[in-house]
Amino acid sequence: GSTSATIEVTVNGHDVYEGSESYFVNLDPASVTGPATVADGLGIGTITDNDSPTISIAAVEGGEAEEGTPVTFEVKTDTISDQPTTVTVNVYTGDNDDATAEVDYDATGGEGVTTYTVVIPAGETSATFTVDTYEDGTYEGDETFSAQITEATNPIGDVSFNDTPATGTIIDDEAPGTLSI
Repeated sequence: GSTSATIEVTVNGHDVYEGSESYFVNLDPASVTGPATVADGLGIGTITDNDSPTISIAAVEGGEAEEGTPVTFEVKTDTISDQPTTVTVNVYTGDNDDATAEVDYDATGGEGVTTYTVVIPAGETSATFTVDTYEDGTYEGDETFSAQITEATNPIGDVSFNDTPATGTIIDDEAPGTLSI
């Protein structure tokens, strides 16, 4: 005869990041027939969560704002979590940008970089933040700056993120000057 048996437990998958979960299986000694006995009727199983989120950033409404109005960015997750996800975003003038920190947009973090902490609440898929732009009174054409995720954390565990920067565009509202001779 056999000395052991396998009990299969069906796990219903879903798309919520909640961490690993444990469950118990209790074998009732009264349900055993024949000469067998139950030495340990408690079994513990673990369901490993495979719904770890990936975080990304995008500019809202094309990332465009007139001088003096804020540019809005959205930080998004591809998986809902039952704990808040904290995302660190650096705003700066990148190699392909031409806006000047603290002249064209808020960069109070020093050295041309401002760090924003954005929290995606538990049960939500996104959160937004704004970067103030300044009216500088000078015609210089439209200018751009970047917002890039540098870190993402969740109390449950691992979080991935896309570190491709999003672009904010400051629409110049001054007219070009005229030259008279």
